[in-house]
Amino acid sequence: MPHRNLAELAHESCKRWQAESQVKAAFSCVVPNGMNGRLSFAQVDELSDAFAGYLRAVAGLKAGDRVAVQLPNSLGYPVAALGVFKAGCVLVNTNPLYTETEMVHQFNNAGAQVLVIVDMFADKLPAVLAKTQIRQVVLASVSEFFPAIPGAIVRGVQRYWNRVLPPVTAPHIRLKDALAQGRATLAKTPAKTYWAGVGRHDLALLQYTGGTTGVSKGAMLTHDNLLNNVQQTRAMGQSHMALGQECVLTALPLYHIFAFTANLLGFLAIGGHNVLIPNPRPVQSLQRAMENFPITWMTGVNTLFNGLLNEEWFVAYPPK
Repeated sequence: MPHRNLAELAHESCKRWQAESQVKAAFSCVVPNGMNGRLSFAQVDELSDAFAGYLRAVAGLKAGDRVAVQLPNSLGYPVAALGVFKAGCVLVNTNPLYTETEMVHQFNNAGAQVLVIVDMFADKLPAVLAKTQIRQVVLASVSEFFPAIPGAIVRGVQRYWNRVLPPVTAPHIRLKDALAQGRATLAKTPAKTYWAGVGRHDLALLQYTGGTTGVSKGAMLTHDNLLNNVQQTRAMGQSHMALGQECVLTALPLYHIFAFTANLLGFLAIGGHNVLIPNPRPVQSLQRAMENFPITWMTGVNTLFNGLLNEEWFVAYPPK
């Protein structure tokens, strides 16, 4: 394996593909009205370094401590997830739609100390924090890293039209403020310091099961497990993958292991452009992304594909 851990994979992939990739961005996020934001490979590398600095130097975490990330597909997700790996910490993927009871169970079971959560569900925090070990909350938005005007429009629609932004009463810090604080620490302690000692057999991720046969359980995945999965993904798809040229539509949630491994890690490793869809329901939410981006790959499940085949716009103008 060419990489010792996922932090090294992220850093070296971003560095290589910023120089070599033909795609315009590492990640884009598209909301149903077509407004979008994007991050380059260099930005993803720098921002995830800053988040690693925040976790270790500001939040006071140690190597191996657990960080829960409860975000939909959005630009904050790769920054937070890769930042957790760069901090030498363990990622705990969490479904944003979890109830308060499910959040309490998972956070306590995982031993999570920091939570990164989307602001749409921050009203759950007061009931959850009192029953868990969470000592720092980082708040992110679906329109995180959007340009100023589109971002303001998206937040305005969420707040005043859809009314999905509740008041936030629990102590928290905004993601951009956390990044600023973390960035200020990197001159003294570069992010590489935190992941230098992380080995392939160290724990990287606690991926929780769906809980269909009992309470949700955390599958313990090492850096080696996930690095091998990335290699397997490349081996299976290499005849149809052009390095530095692919554009993958990511409608499946990154907090599930399929999209996390194949889309986030797999396409980052080959210099692909991930187009993130925060919510694929209704299926029409994918239309603007398919119209405005040169999609070459799409991962999905049968219900998603069936839904697309019942959309007139998709049948008439499928991606080419």
